[in-house]
Amino acid sequence: MALDTFALPHSDPIDTILVATAKAYGLTLVTSDRNLIAAKACPMLSNL
Repeated sequence: MALDTFALPHSDPIDTILVATAKAYGLTLVTSDRNLIAAKACPMLSNL
């Protein structure tokens, strides 16, 4: 399960859903959320 393969430094449920979905489907997440970028929980493209 994708949820078992990462831990985020915060408890935002939407961030968890986004990362789990990206990991499950092998997608790159595009975000400007500094917390997600710092977590490096899945492939990400920074939009900063």
